[in-house]
Amino acid sequence: MSSNVIINPEKNREFLNKFPFAFMMGSLSDFYLLCDLIKIGKKNLPYYMMSRYLASKDNRKPIFITGPMIGAPYAVMILENLIASGIKKIVFLGWCGSISPNLHIGDIIIAKNAFIDEGTSLHYSGKTGEKVSASESITGFAVNVAKGLDCSFFEGDIWTTDGFYRETHEKVSCYKEKGALAVEMELSALFSVGKFRGVEVCGILVVSDELSTFKWNHGFGSKRFKKGRKDACAIMGELWKKLL
Repeated sequence: MSSNVIINPEKNREFLNKFPFAFMMGSLSDFYLLCDLIKIGKKNLPYYMMSRYLASKDNRKPIFITGPMIGAPYAVMILENLIASGIKKIVFLGWCGSISPNLHIGDIIIAKNAFIDEGTSLHYSGKTGEKVSASESITGFAVNVAKGLDCSFFEGDIWTTDGFYRETHEKVSCYKEKGALAVEMELSALFSVGKFRGVEVCGILVVSDELSTFKWNHGFGSKRFKKGRKDACAIMGELWKKLL
């Protein structure tokens, strides 16, 4: 950690240094779904900043899960504290809006890179418009796990923005032309911090809505979206077994 920062996350070291990796969950509903799938209790979850967390050994493999979180600045606050506590591998699960006509509600994306269109990465040597990469090793694990579970998924690039209500025709067209599959609000910042701090970060996304036609089509309550979330959590459950 840099010695000249005023607020140093290393001062927040408490209990996490016994956990080899962490799951960061964009939504609380997926947090609960993952707990149910791996058969671990989710009652009375303590707060971790504005999120909740589960830290358990439960006579099995250790697991640390935290969420919900939305947006690059807050997600990075969580990530920095996890890194300062000794965690070296992080898997993020979030939702996204597809900007490719080939992706639909409920589809799973394992992100390879993310285009920076948020401000947090700029504090970690990132530049607006450039791509930052996910961890190749954990992403490779995730791809192999998804194939082993026979889950349908896509691999590719993501566009990360701060402006949920500024996803304009021009920006959607721009990032479609660059090859981005979808838009979300955390991954480029998480990848930038991972690169800066020398830790491995992987991102898995489920398509919750579609923007490729320049009309907003959302499917938050659809059966296909729920199935996609369940499949994504199944991938994470298998990763839990393989990352230790």
